Amino acid sequence: MKDIIFKQMIMKKCIFMLIVVAMVQVSMAQTAFMPTVVEGRVWNVVSICPSEPPLSDTTPGYYKDIKGRWGIGIPHTYVLKGDTVLGRVSYKKLFLDGIFISGLREENGRIYECYWDGVPEQPIFNYSLQTGDVFNDLVDDNTKMQVKLVREVVINGKSHRCLDMWAYDEGHEVIDGLVDYWIEGIGCMGGPHFPFWWSASQLLLLSCYDGEECLFSYEDIHKMQTANIIAELKTNENNGDSLFYDLQGRRMTTPQRNGLYIKNGKKFVGN
Repeated sequence: MKDIIFKQMIMKKCIFMLIVVAMVQVSMAQTAFMPTVVEGRVWNVVSICPSEPPLSDTTPGYYKDIKGRWGIGIPHTYVLKGDTVLGRVSYKKLFLDGIFISGLREENGRIYECYWDGVPEQPIFNYSLQTGDVFNDLVDDNTKMQVKLVREVVINGKSHRCLDMWAYDEGHEVIDGLVDYWIEGIGCMGGPHFPFWWSASQLLLLSCYDGEECLFSYEDIHKMQTANIIAELKTNENNGDSLFYDLQGRRMTTPQRNGLYIKNGKKFVGN
């Protein structure tokens, strides 16, 4: 009888330990992030300036940004290759068209950039953000972005966590529509953000490679499949009633007479 009771106690302890291990594994899986800052990672981008639509959708040198606006582009390539130490912190070296421009590092889904020794690093993005969280984009003129949607997208047969970022202003909720897509393991799709920062114009991601494997291509921007909506921020549509924007997305305090503007996502002519 004692042997039976002892065996039952041992079995219960084993079952308990298996449950604890399983819970730890699930917790680790939930907090694990697909890395973006990886040795040898290559991003092919295009620096685009707004333009009139081309004569044909296939005209060389013309591209559509993530909002579907046309621009003329100049190609560039970013590569992560080798390591460096800046301010006693280790970084991957980021090269733009073969020229070293900064160091990048990633920690628990957070990406940081440092331009040279003695200068504080800047937070570039945080993949652990949740819906409603606000991120202060220090690279882009202190623009604030808010997480509107967290979803799982499928690109080339692989699932990635995607954060849809919208412009944000203090005192309002999401006010200015889509700013960028941040896809875990790849980076952002457009805009002056990591690792596609360019001071003169907006950048658009053409492709992202891990060695010979293509992780993302330009065509994927407009055909990303949403496998699962993890969380979505519900906003008050009346928050932006008094806000006007021109066709380039710039905020206007007062629309000019007979001008074409955007209000609440719709086009209208100023009176």
